[in-house]
Amino acid sequence: MSIINVGSVEEAVKIAKDYSSTGKKYWFRGQTHNWEVQSSYVRMKESKRENVSEKLDRFHYWVTHTPGLESIANNQEAIIAVAQHYGLATNFIDFTISVDVAAFFATEKIPIGSKENTACIICIDVEDFLNVWNMIRTLHEPPKLIEISVPNLWRLEAQKGVFIECPYDHVERIYDFDRICFPLTHKYSVVINDQIYPLRKSNLEILLDQYFMNERMIDSTERMHKFAIKHNFERIRLEIPTDRIQKTVFPSGISDHETWGKKEIKQWLVINNEQLKTALTKIEYTLTIDTSWGLKETASIISKQSQTDLFGLDGIRHKLVNWSIELIGDLTLPSDFKKQVQLRLTKLWDGVRNIPYSNLEISEAIGMCISMAISLKGDFNNNDRYFWKKSIEECLDDPIEVEFGVNDGSYSRGYVSRNKLQNAIRNDLGSFIGNERKSDLLSDPRRVLLAISDPKKVFDYHKLTSIFISEIIPFQVLARNEAIFYTPARLDAFGLP
Repeated sequence: MSIINVGSVEEAVKIAKDYSSTGKKYWFRGQTHNWEVQSSYVRMKESKRENVSEKLDRFHYWVTHTPGLESIANNQEAIIAVAQHYGLATNFIDFTISVDVAAFFATEKIPIGSKENTACIICIDVEDFLNVWNMIRTLHEPPKLIEISVPNLWRLEAQKGVFIECPYDHVERIYDFDRICFPLTHKYSVVINDQIYPLRKSNLEILLDQYFMNERMIDSTERMHKFAIKHNFERIRLEIPTDRIQKTVFPSGISDHETWGKKEIKQWLVINNEQLKTALTKIEYTLTIDTSWGLKETASIISKQSQTDLFGLDGIRHKLVNWSIELIGDLTLPSDFKKQVQLRLTKLWDGVRNIPYSNLEISEAIGMCISMAISLKGDFNNNDRYFWKKSIEECLDDPIEVEFGVNDGSYSRGYVSRNKLQNAIRNDLGSFIGNERKSDLLSDPRRVLLAISDPKKVFDYHKLTSIFISEIIPFQVLARNEAIFYTPARLDAFGLP
């Protein structure tokens, strides 16, 4: 092992890049401390490892049972790579082929106060590493060097990531890594946070947001359970019908509507492999908004503007559009209104562009998003549900708040116009309802959702997608910082909050 001490991260980067310039293949790892190289699983306390194994088992089950993730589900290394990048403890150790990325991680957290850390960039001569382990393989099983391209894992792509799968708690007692050490005094400025953790998200990463929302809910529930035990609180268990149907209302049960057949919704579950570097574009699309327009007029004009201008750009749905807002008029809005709306339009676009909504439907969603944003006056962090409801009432006719989610526990909410919700209910629903309840249920969609919350059994899929894109998604991107659902095809529940 060689240890080189230098005065700054910039000097360390120069030396590491000199290694790469020799023509040899090098891997790098940045650490804010000159610690022993260990996997996150090894660094974890023994008492917490069982919980980590449960988390990995849940994650593995989710990946292998989620439509669209088949290319990952069939590759165990890909599953672990995704888990590693989303903070689950594994026996993978992160490395990168980029010196700049390693320098970013080595200086990611600057110590507070006068305390100074010694950071380091660890360097692996890949050929030497393999040769040494081959010589001692009869005594020690070699760690595995993993270079893998995980479809749609843009974090891994951005970080030029590779991994060592290490079976040892203290690998450096067998093989010493070369290190370039330096005082940690400032961040490495060549690479910024947004380049390492892309603001734009692939369809895989949008699904991962949904999954890890549920993981946080599980962690929270476990903490509450421990608190209840500690303080001797009584636990009350509520039993929820697994089929989401009130038997008294549907005495003979109810079948899925024909529009939810596997062939019909298959295209709504596909996740095509897409690289960040090919999806990124310098195209900036500007929406011009006259604040003197009425809200419904705004939605209509912006929709037509998008339909003509945005979708007139060749291949635009394969690109990550950069959004810009131009406001005309005297309406008082927060100083950061344009920035906040641009961020939310980015969420909307990235979430729906690869799903088979029509260009017209997406244009209408953009118009509705702008209309709702103006009605909310940019107050997107307001926690008052009454405020949201009153604002949405200015954009939708007699809106009903709905809640929806999937079996893993992640969920979201939105608003739907009463008449559109009523129209989306399957035409033959009445034939499954007992005679004594038929008239009062069919006249009110809220009563329907109280009696049955399985969307496959309640709705005509095509009509549900129409209100999902035009009303529910625009609300979600404005209101939600966690899981956002962009297609009803993945929903297991749809009802009232």
